[in-house]
Amino acid sequence: MRTSAITYALLFGRLNPSIGLPRIFWNFALSRQRKSSGGVVRVKTGISSTTIDAHTTVAPSHILSVGNETNTNKTMKLAIYSDPNNPELTVWGLNVCQSKFCAYVNHTLVSRSAKFQNEYITTSSIMIENEGTRGELRRLWREGRLISERTEPLATYMSDNGSTDKANDIGEVKRGGFPDMISVYTDRMMSILHSEEEERDSDVLRKWMNSEYGEEETKRLQANVLRNMGSEEEQISELKRFLEFFRARFPYYYDRCSHCGASAKDDISHIADGSSTEEEDESHFVGYVYPSSTEREGNAGRTEIYLCRHCHGFTRFPRYNSAASIIENRRGRCGEYAMLLFRLLRVLGHEARWVVDWSDHVWADVLLSHNDETLDSNNQKPARWVHLDPCEAAVDEPLLYQGWGKKQTYIMAFYSPNILCSNVDGVASGLSIESAFIEDVTEMYTSDSIEEIKKRREESDECIHNALAQQIERLQQNTTKAAATTTS
Repeated sequence: MRTSAITYALLFGRLNPSIGLPRIFWNFALSRQRKSSGGVVRVKTGISSTTIDAHTTVAPSHILSVGNETNTNKTMKLAIYSDPNNPELTVWGLNVCQSKFCAYVNHTLVSRSAKFQNEYITTSSIMIENEGTRGELRRLWREGRLISERTEPLATYMSDNGSTDKANDIGEVKRGGFPDMISVYTDRMMSILHSEEEERDSDVLRKWMNSEYGEEETKRLQANVLRNMGSEEEQISELKRFLEFFRARFPYYYDRCSHCGASAKDDISHIADGSSTEEEDESHFVGYVYPSSTEREGNAGRTEIYLCRHCHGFTRFPRYNSAASIIENRRGRCGEYAMLLFRLLRVLGHEARWVVDWSDHVWADVLLSHNDETLDSNNQKPARWVHLDPCEAAVDEPLLYQGWGKKQTYIMAFYSPNILCSNVDGVASGLSIESAFIEDVTEMYTSDSIEEIKKRREESDECIHNALAQQIERLQQNTTKAAATTTS
């Protein structure tokens, strides 16, 4: 991978497909000096210090809980714009750069024919570990009144509900730890499979392949045709050709302005020299907002907001989870494109896996075999999982990410039997794995020993095993239910 590409990966991050944490450019200072007494909290405004009642409806007391200055991991900055003459004109910003929050509020108010007043802004530190605080923030976000620099504080994890699953029985589970994340990713996998059940959605993918890639080229990618090729090298070459096409059709979205076309990626030398500060942040990313009703029609779970520092225009980047919407908009990152590739492979009759790297990347695996091979000791045709990365147009390059300098901790592969095979004439792969499963494939994608990998993990082997077993059971139940629906 080229040095510049490594730099971009470090700056922009790789999408975590479920909670979405693009690590963009800066680390915010999360706390401010505070004084409090009685039910009153002293906070900073845009122009001076002011005092507000912590029990007012503008700022619920549990949200304005004063943070511990020495533990910034547990506190975040909350900015509030509240017009005392119009309670409806209230906007909240979680950990968003002050100048960008002001610009976003002004942009929001213009659409409502209202005038921005700097003195209406107050800021405070909040205790983000408080579940009551997170619940209130989630409510504000869903109402469209909150923009957040991160989505992790807004996420609802299994551990938040006090779940007493097998993984939790062995001891205290860290919020956002392995049991929580494997549950989140299993939910995501089941959501992908649910979309697959909609025949209209699959038809869109088939028509797109025939129209954009070509009918003959698409036929060569069908599982039964690919399996009849003379060698695995020929299969790999065919897949590589398709991924090169895929990458050209679906470029990786960074932050390009929809108005003037500028991107902070183009100004990377300015950012890399360390001249930017929190208050004069040169990146375009502002934060996440709840998707609009139109964006939710494409199953968007969140929308990223970008402010162009050249033309000062705002760009929305909905994180669609609908394959049809991704094809239509052609904007995405590894989260969107790995899901789309996974869906396309299954429409073509392949057995495929959706693979998640905890260090912010995701891709697909395809199960390859060919007819010339002799049967193995179990009277089965030898087959193996082959790595496919749509963003890099990489085929069978499992150590690619190690070359990026990554120290892998968890890489999990999610599989469910391809129920589409029986619905597509002449496409089925001839390979069959009867049960859904989730496999720890970390060792497949690094040359590090299992001992080295375990040193980087916070959870015990028993915790990992129990959490995996629980989510595998959920995935298998989901697959059984989907198969019954398809055959009925």
